Amino acid sequence: MLPEGAEGVYLFDFGSGSSPLAAGYERVADDLLYSAGQGFGLDKSVDSRSRDSGSELLRDFTVGADYTFSVDLPDGEYALTVHSGDAIAANQSQVSVDGGPPVDLSADAGEYATHTEQVTVQGGRLDLTASGDGRINAVEILAADAAVPVLESLSTDGAELVPEFSPFRSDFAVDLAPGVESVTIQAIGKDGEPVSVAGEPVPDSGLTVPLSGRRSEIEIQVGAGDGEPTTYRLHVTTQEPPWQILFDLPSAPAPQVKATLSVWLAAWAMGAALPVPPEESNLTISVNDTPFVWTFKPDDARGATYRSACGGRVYRREIAFDGALLRSGRNEITVQINKGAAHLFNEAAYDAIRLQIAD
Repeated sequence: MLPEGAEGVYLFDFGSGSSPLAAGYERVADDLLYSAGQGFGLDKSVDSRSRDSGSELLRDFTVGADYTFSVDLPDGEYALTVHSGDAIAANQSQVSVDGGPPVDLSADAGEYATHTEQVTVQGGRLDLTASGDGRINAVEILAADAAVPVLESLSTDGAELVPEFSPFRSDFAVDLAPGVESVTIQAIGKDGEPVSVAGEPVPDSGLTVPLSGRRSEIEIQVGAGDGEPTTYRLHVTTQEPPWQILFDLPSAPAPQVKATLSVWLAAWAMGAALPVPPEESNLTISVNDTPFVWTFKPDDARGATYRSACGGRVYRREIAFDGALLRSGRNEITVQINKGAAHLFNEAAYDAIRLQIAD
């Protein structure tokens, strides 16, 4: 995370007065009007939305036509970044800086447009006007002369960061396939600031870091010398290998015989305390290589453990199939979490798995 009292960094998370607030950000609620004493705010009250998916920074936003966000800043040069998007709707928003030409921030549903530009503040204030759909999720401002050690970029080999990289977010996650024992980290510090992991410098080609198990937390530090470094954390999860259930049948079921496979879950939960990916999770259950997919909405994996009959929810699935999938001798049932999904994150605990073959 950023050193305490870091100067020249201004972070704003837009939404309502009660929607999620990203760590380290100032809240810009839909009815927060600008005042000189406060130093930032809107020129009028607008609407806001908070969705059920996405990171704390991006899931909520203000929305309205032709409203202005103002912030008091010392005169000088700054890097301004604006995030705009909606988890469930297409976005046709524009923003203009200090009355300049509008910049397009269009994005499809579930996507987020990001615009960064260098701006010059004169007169002690920056004005940002939203138009079109007028969605603003977040505004980040960094003074050109800010002596803050931050990352300019962060990535890993063969795995996508969640959430997307921003120098002002401190926690990220990546998911790796079963059996992976290390991850290679590529990280560049802004203005040539040194980057290290456990005291070992991260070269331009990347640093390979061994993993300590299925879940590892890697601290990446930026900056050296007398100042306090900035710390980023990378949470690495490796996927559970598929469960295998092997069993023998004395003979293959007769044609047209119905078979039913029942699966009870004791829990379906997040494997890391990070933002829930917007896509569905899944449990893929294969009978002799024929897959059946049980899907879970994002709300079912929102960082909590759900029991089989908790709150009226029954985490049980019955899969009916033609008994011809079964054979005499050796049969195999496999159970795999999030097969084919972009993100893994989940863990499951099982109460029971039962196979019934009709007489």
